[in-house]
This record gives sequence, structure tokens and C-alpha cells, in this order.
Amino acid sequence: MHELRKNHPKSLFQDLGDPLASETTCRAKVGKFAEEEALQLQEYSKNQEMFMVVDDSDIDGTQFLNILVGKLTVHEKAYVCNLRIFVG
Repeated sequence: MHELRKNHPKSLFQDLGDPLASETTCRAKVGKFAEEEALQLQEYSKNQEMFMVVDDSDIDGTQFLNILVGKLTVHEKAYVCNLRIFVG
């Protein structure tokens, strides 16, 4: 979200006639979208056999957890969930 504070993205959207919302507003929307997506995924996977692939990585001291989830019956459609872990 801190990227929204930089002048280049702000001025670009202002020039396009659609100024960016505040960082607080964006955070609230991201939380709402994440909640809606979690509910959709929960409904999608209800009473289904699922697969899950979990991978972790460390990039410059920041740890990431990547999760790939999908139905066993529909291999071509899967969801990727990323989790960034802040240490310190």
C-alpha cells in the first residue's frame, strides 16, 4: 500500500481523471475483497476432494509461504494463495 504514496502513480491517476483513494480506504477494500474471495473459495471447495501444494521461500530475509489449492476433479483450475511473513 505504501507504493500508492509515491508521486508517479498518484500523478498518473490524477492525469487520467481518476485520483487514487487514500491508503486507509484501499486497505479496507483489500480486506473486504480477501474476505469475499475466501467465502467463494470455501463454497467452491465444499464437499470436494482437494489437493494442496505448499512451498516456502526466503528472499532477502523475508519469508514467503505459497499455497496452490484446487479440486482433484478439475486439475486445470487452481488457486494460489501467498503469505508474506515479516520477521522482526
